[in-house]
Order: sequence, then structure tokens, then C-alpha cells
Amino acid sequence: MKSKWGRLRTSKLIGRKRECEILRTAIEADGELRVVYVTAPAGVGKTRLLAEVSRLREQCSNVEQTKILPLLDFYFTDVQSNSRLEERILSRLDRRPFAPYLERRGEFERRRKDGWFESGIEEQRAELADLFVQSFNAFTKHTRVILRFDTLELVQYEPDEVQEVFGLAERGIEVRSWLRTVLPRLKNAVVILAGREKEKPRVWTELQEAFAPLLGEVQAISDADTHS
Repeated sequence: MKSKWGRLRTSKLIGRKRECEILRTAIEADGELRVVYVTAPAGVGKTRLLAEVSRLREQCSNVEQTKILPLLDFYFTDVQSNSRLEERILSRLDRRPFAPYLERRGEFERRRKDGWFESGIEEQRAELADLFVQSFNAFTKHTRVILRFDTLELVQYEPDEVQEVFGLAERGIEVRSWLRTVLPRLKNAVVILAGREKEKPRVWTELQEAFAPLLGEVQAISDADTHS
């Protein structure tokens, strides 16, 4: 069965039956990848809705088979590289399925620190991403994982002058690539993405294109729906 992409685009998110139904349906779709895409202007409840997911999970029929991870907010630097994102995710999971990934990650970091990479670093990163996905999917054979990402508009699409001066340009683009290439391959997971679409429309477009081969019809919710 194909996964579904739910879109919440509204100026009033909290306390709305429609939004809660979409989230509960996504959580209860055992075995599938489900994506919920939340966009709204600043100050109208996106982050509160993400916090509300914990309560909604408690009401789901599969609550005992699910695990919700802490919010990953791109406002903070601890999730502004793919290795940090992966570490934040697996830090709350059983690390045993991640043993092959962790071993290879350790080798990669040691070699990178020692300056051994003259070429092929992107191939090494791709291999690590593959191992992370394999390990994550091994874990989710028995437990459905809920991932929440906030402030997506802060994911850098192109380096600016300040980033280039301080050597930060690579990380922002690295995270964008991670979202686009890793998330669509996860199994038995719920991915909730929140942010201000108008500030970084290319990020949202790129993500939709990445998920398109896996997802069914986009479920759109208009402002009219949420105010009815």
C-alpha cells in the first residue's frame, strides 16, 4: 500500500478535529511511511501542534507499538549536520540494530579527523546514509517511530557569505540532502515536517519531489476546511 502525504496549511492549528484526525491516521498506519506536512505563518501554533502529537499518540490504538522521539528543531545547531541528526535520532532508540552503522561512522570520523580523505568523501557519506537507513528499518520492524522536524525554513539551500567565512556552508546543504535522500527510505515511520513554506519554497518543493515516488495523493487542507 502506498504511503500518504498529509498537508496541514492553516492559520489556526490547535484544537482542530480535522488536523488531529490526520495525525492519528498517520500514527495508526502500521508498517507504512506516512508524512504530514505542516505550513503556516509565524505565531499560529505549528510548534504547539508538534508538541500535541505526544498526546494524540496516547489515544491511538497502536500506542504500545510506537515510539515518539524528541522534537528536532533546525533552529538549534545540534541538528545542523547529518551526523548530528542521525545521532539525535538513534540516541533514543535501541542501539543494537545500529551497530554496523555506528562502527562505520566511527571509522569515518577518525579518518576524517586525521585528514585521510582526499577523494570519495561523498561516496563514504552515501554509504553511511545507507547503513543508517538499514539500521533504522531493522529497528522499526517491531516499533513504529514518530519523527518531528520543526523550523524547516532554516535549512539552508545555498551558502551565504557569513556561512562561507565561518565554514558552515557545507552543513546546511548536507542537511537538505539528508532530508531529501534519507527520509523517503524509512519504513514504518511517521515523519512530521513543520515550517513556513513561503520563506523557503524550494525546500518544500524538493521534499515533495523526493517523496513523490512513494506517496499517494496529497491530502490538502485549506484554510476554509479548518475554519468550518
